[in-house]
Amino acid sequence: MWDSMRGWLSGLLGKNRPGLAGQHLDERRSLMPIVQRRWVRDPHGNPHEAAWEVDLEVLAATQPWARDEPRVLKEIRAMEQMYPAWTLTLAQGMEALRRSNAPGDSAIPAAGAWRWASDGSEFRRPPYTVLAWEGLLPAPLKGLKGVAEKLHGHYPVEMVQGAPWTAVPVRVAYATDYPQGQPFVFYDMRWIQTLNLPLGSAGHLLGGGLLCLFYINQWKRTYTVADVLSQRVVNHLYSSLKIAAGMSPHEAFIGRIHAETWKPER
Repeated sequence: MWDSMRGWLSGLLGKNRPGLAGQHLDERRSLMPIVQRRWVRDPHGNPHEAAWEVDLEVLAATQPWARDEPRVLKEIRAMEQMYPAWTLTLAQGMEALRRSNAPGDSAIPAAGAWRWASDGSEFRRPPYTVLAWEGLLPAPLKGLKGVAEKLHGHYPVEMVQGAPWTAVPVRVAYATDYPQGQPFVFYDMRWIQTLNLPLGSAGHLLGGGLLCLFYINQWKRTYTVADVLSQRVVNHLYSSLKIAAGMSPHEAFIGRIHAETWKPER
């Protein structure tokens, strides 16, 4: 994942994002195949780029909400526009589903079945799995004293336009009653431990790396995962980095995601 950090950051920061010009963009995009790509390693450790077309019927067979094709397309197209390097996959509990002999491999919905991205081999979906997204969020480190040093040797730090940035692994799992219920967003626990972030209500960070993002009744079923990432998780992430730099949780979260009414940008 970290072999081409500059490429990841460039993509996540919005450079080189493909787009379509002209009218009726939404209608035209809804008819286009949904193709995802990512770098993977096969069971022998060899890296290569995998590409596949997302199979909507496989998604519909995985969770009830995914039978609503307009909703699924809304979710995927929003992620495709805002977070094109992220992968739609499976989660089991608090973790993304992984292949036992290739821990970096990802489950993908392609060609009528759930398959492994590295070689396209089919597997039987385990029980109690849900649809999920996983990817990296870019995070600026300028002015955050000591954070880059904590990450050194564990997570890469890259200079982008003269300023230090890192990329944080995040996963989002759809609730079984989505969109009535909100999605569950997780940081990697190793990242949390590396920065020695406190778990608890003060830092809006719970067990297993689960982010606390909404008060009761704040979640609306019209929100998408892309909305949540852009409007809630990005703010939560930077507040967490400020805590890692020595700021108190109370100060780090003042005026950000929990003190104000939130509406997704349109």
